[in-house]
Amino acid sequence: MASPLVWIDEKIDLSTFSDRRHASRFKSLVQKLWQGMGNSLPFACQDRAATKAAYRFLSSTKIDKQTFLQGHTEATCQKVQATQEETILLLQDTTSFGYHRNNPDLVGFSGRALNASFSLYIHYHILFSIPRLSAGERSE
Repeated sequence: MASPLVWIDEKIDLSTFSDRRHASRFKSLVQKLWQGMGNSLPFACQDRAATKAAYRFLSSTKIDKQTFLQGHTEATCQKVQATQEETILLLQDTTSFGYHRNNPDLVGFSGRALNASFSLYIHYHILFSIPRLSAGERSE
């Protein structure tokens, strides 16, 4: 039986990292985040060393956002090309999240807030072929 996380290998194998250790680190990080879905990075990583390594990896100037998305984008393009005889629907949605504090004078345990609220906007795309399930997804 194939691993339920085989899709991670397939997508990461389509990415081109300048150093194979980056691909290995990325795969490990994605697996941890998948298994700890909804948790913060420290909870998903489960220990201080792994969390520090994850933050260092994500802030590396040697890897950009396109490198992270490359395998996913390529896998989605391959799925779309394989369904050339079918109709493809592209659904889009823009979602906004607003975060506000009841007490704007306090932030966590360490000090005062400079800004008591912020918003996050996500523009999301998902592809569907009519007779199949999702062909791929992408958020910006």
